[in-house]
Amino acid sequence: MLPAADSGERDSRRDPHSPANAEHPLAIVGLALFAGTICVSIFTAQIGFYLAFATQAFAWVRRRVPFVRTPLDPFLLAYVAAEVVSCVFSQDRLQNLHHMKRLILPAMFYVAAHAVRTERGLAWVIGPFLAIANLLSGIGIVRYLSGPAGLEHRVRFWQHVLTTSDLLMMADLLALGLLLRVRDRRIRGIAAVSLLLITSCLVFTYTRSAWFGLLAGAMVMLAFVRPRLIAVAAVGVVILMALAPAAVRDRMLSAVNPRHPGNAERVNMWRAGFGIVRDYPWTGIGDIGTELFYVRYAPNPTRELAGHLHSNLVMLAVTLGIPGLIVVLVLFVRILLMLITCVRDPGGGITGAVPLGALGAYVGFQVVGLFEWNFGDAEIALTMWLLIGLALAVQRMKSTTDPARA
Repeated sequence: MLPAADSGERDSRRDPHSPANAEHPLAIVGLALFAGTICVSIFTAQIGFYLAFATQAFAWVRRRVPFVRTPLDPFLLAYVAAEVVSCVFSQDRLQNLHHMKRLILPAMFYVAAHAVRTERGLAWVIGPFLAIANLLSGIGIVRYLSGPAGLEHRVRFWQHVLTTSDLLMMADLLALGLLLRVRDRRIRGIAAVSLLLITSCLVFTYTRSAWFGLLAGAMVMLAFVRPRLIAVAAVGVVILMALAPAAVRDRMLSAVNPRHPGNAERVNMWRAGFGIVRDYPWTGIGDIGTELFYVRYAPNPTRELAGHLHSNLVMLAVTLGIPGLIVVLVLFVRILLMLITCVRDPGGGITGAVPLGALGAYVGFQVVGLFEWNFGDAEIALTMWLLIGLALAVQRMKSTTDPARA
């Protein structure tokens, strides 16, 4: 997992109190600010991200801490290359250059993986995320139950409802990781309350893709730590669906109805995407909006000008071409393998819970991405990169405390 190092660097990694392994308070504050405000304000969250990034980058430049290579480096470089090539041949280079800021988002992975070096620092980052998710979930539940209810009055925060539901899904799976891996009764109790609040609020968002993502992520997590509970959980889901309000049950069942307007619209978008890929197979149209292309290629264009095509796979093929799609798919697989490695090497307390929650959240993210362009949503992508980075940070923490790993 870690590259070879000279004896001095190996010795510093073994000592958690060495300067190379010291956490910078500003970096932790920045990550905590991001995690605590991402559900409320992308502006404030970005301030936290840039604060953490600037602090960590300064430490790297001054060589106060070593920059340790990660298993994702060559795959992320390939992704950057695919974006650059696509930009060169883009159908709108100016807009493409603007969208190249998307390449900043994976920096969150590196910042989290390097900045968080202790269990206390880990708690300072995930604590605000779960605390605000719980607070907003409670408010959302009260507002929903005190109103007319139903799909038209679904819960949403300050973002689009799809962004709200994805963030809730990831917070929910992180809480599940705490419940499954932490032995401290107080933390388990908090995690159980979090699951109840966040899951209830997620139900009231009426977002089907996030529901499926939550189920998939939870099942994968159970498969690693409590496989015998998978059947129990499946039965529980069926019972809950039978007891759910008619509006929630109808919303869930509508996912398999090809005549549902939302489903028909997505199929229309995907057909347009296939047509675009057929004409631009090698480098795509560039990382740009698809409004004009949707009107041209959609069999039955709707009144909505589709700026994206509601699927990571379709959008990556459309914007980067088939080679670019393959590059990103390989990156996705490598991330999954890295997270599985982190989960199979459990630790105690939250150091065992966070990698498990990150794996569940990543699986949920990918399931949602079959139906949404969440890879292109800054709030969701940054949060996902944060969790992936924290999982790797846990691995690095173990290498500093166990000489046999160094």
